[in-house]
Amino acid sequence: AQFRFLGKLLLVHGAWNYQRQAKLTFYSFYKNISLYITELWFAFYNGFSGQPIFQRWTIALYNIGFTALPIMVIALLDQDVSSQTRLRKPDLYNKGDRYSYKRFWGWILLSLAHSLTFFYVTFGAIPLGTPLSNGQTTDLLYVGNIIYSVNIITVTLQAGLETDYWTIFNHLTYWGSIAGWFIFIVPFSHLWPTFPIAEDMIGQDMVLYSSLMFYAVLPLAPAIALIPVLIYKWIRQVIFPSDVLLARQEDAYATRKACCAQMKKYQKF
Repeated sequence: AQFRFLGKLLLVHGAWNYQRQAKLTFYSFYKNISLYITELWFAFYNGFSGQPIFQRWTIALYNIGFTALPIMVIALLDQDVSSQTRLRKPDLYNKGDRYSYKRFWGWILLSLAHSLTFFYVTFGAIPLGTPLSNGQTTDLLYVGNIIYSVNIITVTLQAGLETDYWTIFNHLTYWGSIAGWFIFIVPFSHLWPTFPIAEDMIGQDMVLYSSLMFYAVLPLAPAIALIPVLIYKWIRQVIFPSDVLLARQEDAYATRKACCAQMKKYQKF
């Protein structure tokens, strides 16, 4: 009697926890490298002077504010396969999202590719000194804020691509994180001189939100970054499906079958 829950504890909750922690670790490396390595690409243009491309407070808030909640929800709630299927197929314990050198370096390469995309797509579309519609020209902070915005959108959508089990909390945190950054820009651009911080952000909200180039780059760079990821995932799921994916498809089929049976039952009444 003392061990009657051991099978479910190990095969279900243990497996879920393992794949959640693997996603948490790999994704944390990914999102941080994709942002901070952007500074390395910029260093080739500023002569390695140490000049940052992002506003210092936005850098500080990146991990504790704008990208914290999506991966937190994944680490707490994500489920790759239902508990019933895991108990029925105990061999799935050794499969799925696991720690490995191959997966680790795959995430590192993805983060480097995304950081290159963020930087060069934005700088290619909006070089420094480009005239704006309001008569001003693009400066370093303007371009840096756009790169930061592109990063927030892309890494959050990447978290969505890694999610196996969607709940209302996933939608709230994913879309809320993206919207939170764009809402945050407005008050953050008007703190100084009432508060002695972010004096370089004065008026940045009006500059960004009145710029057509800002709205052009926002969907362009994430699309360029994520379309190869979508193609890769499609190939893996359709051409080379794993045992975990096949089990998840069985779960989806069983759920649809149960829903159809329930609808037929209500139709009789």
